Amino acid sequence: MGPLTAKQDVLKDINASGEPVIPNIKDLLNPNIPKIGMNDLWDVHLQKWDFQMKYLSKWREFEAEIGCELDCIIAPISPTAAIRHNQFKYYGYASVINLLDFTSVVVPVTFADSTIDVKDANYVPLNELDAIVQAEYDPNAYHGAPVAVQVIGKRLSEEKTLAIAEEVGRLLGNAVTP
Repeated sequence: MGPLTAKQDVLKDINASGEPVIPNIKDLLNPNIPKIGMNDLWDVHLQKWDFQMKYLSKWREFEAEIGCELDCIIAPISPTAAIRHNQFKYYGYASVINLLDFTSVVVPVTFADSTIDVKDANYVPLNELDAIVQAEYDPNAYHGAPVAVQVIGKRLSEEKTLAIAEEVGRLLGNAVTP
């Protein structure tokens, strides 16, 4: 038997748990991606490092423009309210932050309301993935589900980012009293 593919390698570890593979994860496992050797892995890490440095450079350029430190970015965490079981298809909002190795804290903002958050029948999808995400939206299924944002800080800024997230939550009325 030849070397395992990346999918077989991941499934080997998941199967060891005795739990079934979550469909969303199974969908991400491309059977054509081969396992890579150590040199290729280092090349990928160098590409990741280069991407991180470019993004950090843009962050610093923006700080120079505004004349002070940028404490955080507040951005979406997903294209929908809380994720419906086995329905999640778009990972872009979170995965880019993981790639950058930035700090991120999710803060609840509000709850979906089927009377307000109606489906836009005239919406034209930007691409195939956007069409899939839009087609999944059902105002009644999401009714009452929490909607959140992520507070993003630079790498190794956990304390500061958590403090900002706590303050955002407090301002939104999400403070937990001991």
